[in-house]
Amino acid sequence: MLFMKKFVLGLFVLLFVAFSIDAVAQGNDKDFLLKFEPNSFKELGTDGTIFLPTLYDWPRDPNGKESAMIRIKIKNMTVEDAESLHTKVSSGTSHLVKQEFNKKYLELVVFLTPSTNTAIEVYGGIDLKSRPYSIDRELKSKHAYEITLVCEKRTVITILPKPRDIVAFVDGMKTDNNKIKVLNGKHEVTFSRNGRTIGKKEIIYVSEENNTFLFDLREKREVKVISEPSKADIYVMIDGKKEYFGQAPTTISLPEGTYTIIANYKDLSKEELITIPTGRDVVINIEYKNWVEFYAVIKGRRVAANLNIKRIDGGEYKPDNSEIKDRKMNFRLLLPHGRYEVIMSNDDNSSKKNISVSNNDNQIYRFNLTKNRFLWPWNINFYSHVAGIYVGYVQRSLCYYTDNDAVDFVSVAWRELNKSTSGVRAGIHFQPCFSWGLGLYTGAFFEYYYSKASDDSYGYTSYSEKAVTVPLHLYMRLPISRNAAFALHGGINAEYLWGATYKDSNNVYMTWTPSYGKDFMPKHFNCGYGVGVSFQVYSVMIEATWNYGITNNKHIATDSEEYGITYSTVTYKSFNIGLSILI
Repeated sequence: MLFMKKFVLGLFVLLFVAFSIDAVAQGNDKDFLLKFEPNSFKELGTDGTIFLPTLYDWPRDPNGKESAMIRIKIKNMTVEDAESLHTKVSSGTSHLVKQEFNKKYLELVVFLTPSTNTAIEVYGGIDLKSRPYSIDRELKSKHAYEITLVCEKRTVITILPKPRDIVAFVDGMKTDNNKIKVLNGKHEVTFSRNGRTIGKKEIIYVSEENNTFLFDLREKREVKVISEPSKADIYVMIDGKKEYFGQAPTTISLPEGTYTIIANYKDLSKEELITIPTGRDVVINIEYKNWVEFYAVIKGRRVAANLNIKRIDGGEYKPDNSEIKDRKMNFRLLLPHGRYEVIMSNDDNSSKKNISVSNNDNQIYRFNLTKNRFLWPWNINFYSHVAGIYVGYVQRSLCYYTDNDAVDFVSVAWRELNKSTSGVRAGIHFQPCFSWGLGLYTGAFFEYYYSKASDDSYGYTSYSEKAVTVPLHLYMRLPISRNAAFALHGGINAEYLWGATYKDSNNVYMTWTPSYGKDFMPKHFNCGYGVGVSFQVYSVMIEATWNYGITNNKHIATDSEEYGITYSTVTYKSFNIGLSILI
């Protein structure tokens, strides 16, 4: 009895060791992405069960014996991936004689030396392989057998339906954000919208290279396209491609969405943007066009000039800026039929004509420009600038009044300083100009003023002040050439004084800001009027401005022996001159 127990225990240990060695040799099951279906091996009979175009005689092994055949049926693989598969005999006395790939039936046909206890395996590429499949029966000469091989390699695929609110299902499984991981090979795709199945079932073949699938499930709608004149060739831009739909009138069927319809008639073309469904017929009116030439002369000689053209009959036309932006000796434009206002000009003069473009073969227009003739400034084609950066000198004084008579001009600080303040003014200004040279002048300027006393008998040696000014003026520009112009502007100013400082004889600074609005002092906010003149050459402008306050600081001051007068109001006046760089 003891011997029997030891024998059984030893046999168990040997079986365990053998199984472990076999498991290590065979590798982890996850390494085998090709698997033979269990119990799928069966005998088909003789060679009459299969037809191979390349098989004229039953293959023979090296010993001249006719071989046996195994049809390995392949699942979950594309034809391209299956074509790369190969077999080998891994055990037994059988040998591989020949193998063929049958593309029509997606199977690998293998011819082996007839034998018993044969094991075969399949591999393809780096990561595709199977465990050996043991065939425990005799493979007979000129007999056919069958076995099924399944590929369990999985690929993340993307299903992209149109419209995007459609949900896709692969083999009945719902996709997650249009993505799902499936076995390589053949799959069935269905679609749902708002819980209702739509469209038809689609078949896809998945591989590593073939993993994105587009499906257009948009409902098609019909739209009738009419052209004027008729019989225009109709094209539609679909996904960036121009597709032809025949001659108008025609009815076309398009999925829901936005499209560009192009109608071509002889040398005419017109585009129309539509959204399907339109709920209407699409009518495209194609404009007739003709080539028209313009040129200018002075004393019979052609000269370079500028062209300005606009349509005046209500039709739509906008010239290509590249065609007319520069001076030319002549302009040749393809214009739709209609009426136009045309102006040709140079630095000296301009000439205007109203023309009608029609079917005439040659339409050439000559514009006579008279040199040195009087020219309205606003007719000059001036290169304008809308904004500028300014820096310059500014001078400012306070003005005191009594009984509506001005007494004198003195410093912003105290009358005892007996001088006006001087400083710097910097900022940005805008001068958009419209018809007839009229426009607006505005901006924002920082101003810093400074004044020094003649002596320190009053305890102060200098005074400084900061302000911001915003003008709102009417503006008139008077060009004298394309690159030079005078300008005038005038209007109201808004001023804010936010800080002032005194320095005493000991160089100690004292802030004066709390005194704004008191007797003899200006307010924080002041309003005034101003006028300015400027001269511009190319992008440089010299400008001078005079400003005068109209916001009075009313107060009551008692007569005294020192001053001998009562001041009732106080305001300011200033002058600045500087340079602007126009942008």
